[in-house]
Amino acid sequence: MASRPYVSLPARFALFRKKTSDFSQKSHKLRGQYPPIRQGALEAKGQTMQRKKFLTITLIGVALVLGSTATAQADVTPSPAPTLLAPPVANPTTNATYAAALAAYQVALTKYEADLVTYQAAVVTYKAALAANQDKRKAINSTFNVSLATARATFQTFLAANPNATAAQKTAAVATRDTAIATANSVRTAALAAINPGAAPVKPVKPERPAKPEKAENTQKAAKPLKTDVKETKKS
Repeated sequence: MASRPYVSLPARFALFRKKTSDFSQKSHKLRGQYPPIRQGALEAKGQTMQRKKFLTITLIGVALVLGSTATAQADVTPSPAPTLLAPPVANPTTNATYAAALAAYQVALTKYEADLVTYQAAVVTYKAALAANQDKRKAINSTFNVSLATARATFQTFLAANPNATAAQKTAAVATRDTAIATANSVRTAALAAINPGAAPVKPVKPERPAKPEKAENTQKAAKPLKTDVKETKKS
């Protein structure tokens, strides 16, 4: 629907006054056309009609003035420019901290790789020592068993050779046997302690790579332009 041309406020008031003046002149002409007898009744009726038309014209004029004012305000209201997004801001503190942590990680990683090689060699040595200790344990236990057997055999040989041995002689033979067994136990315990390979080697822990810093996000958001499109009021 095409909009009506814009009429300024002074022009609307001038048009309103002209219509009012024309209406007043017409009412005066009508009064002269009727005889004096009906003059009073016509004047009263004319005044009533004049008031109604004046009120109608006044309301139309006010509506036109308000409509022109709203249209003028809608025409002169500028549209706000949208706010542009701010560029991403780098975080030098975070980047510097990450660079230092990354350098420390590289040093720790190099040391870990060297410690890992040392650990693997220690594991091989430890396993070899365990295998060798097994052979030593067998030899120690074998010697211990021979010592026990010798002490017992010596005691049995004494009893067989001296069936009429006195109680004192038997007691001395038992003491000799027990001493030999105690000595064998002490020798065995010392020999086993000497072949202890020690604690097993501990595997080094691989260092963790530092996490990358998060990218700085824009804290400003683009402002949405306000809707300023005002539709023109339909004019009667």
